Amino acid sequence: HDDALPPMFANAEATLEKTRLMFRNAGIAQFVVVLNASILLLALGWSAAPVWAWLWWGAMLLGAGARYTLARTFLKVQPMASEASRWQRWGCIGAILAGLLWAAGISPMMLIEPGATRYFVALVAAGMFAGAVPLLAPVPTAFRGYGLPMALSVIVTALLDSHGVRDWMLALQLIGAREVDY
Repeated sequence: HDDALPPMFANAEATLEKTRLMFRNAGIAQFVVVLNASILLLALGWSAAPVWAWLWWGAMLLGAGARYTLARTFLKVQPMASEASRWQRWGCIGAILAGLLWAAGISPMMLIEPGATRYFVALVAAGMFAGAVPLLAPVPTAFRGYGLPMALSVIVTALLDSHGVRDWMLALQLIGAREVDY
């Protein structure tokens, strides 16, 4: 059919639409990041939380602000299809850095107390991963880059600092869930 776009342009349009999908709900997504990071800090005793936890929380706020700003800029600029790959790359870098920031907090928080705190942190991480599915799934690199560091931090911590069968079950459940997701 004569009015079809050449493959190069069709691919750029698809990349632009996937990038738009990745950025469109940034406001609520970054609000949830800040909320859950704050809840984890509260679970550590807020005022009694270790200094590293406050630094992690501050990094999470900065990261959420940067990702929100990137998304708002993309939506405001409304880039052309020819610019989509660059914007998508920036979105992926932001998602990967966010996943690494989550991982940097998850393991030490899980090590603080092997009981309820450990499982609460794992639950929050699982919720953040699940919440990322509709937001980042259009761009698999962003989705994997965000979720994999979080999942690995829970799995490795549960296995290497196991305090019984519950930790092994936590790690095995996440390994099985990650096989399905990836």
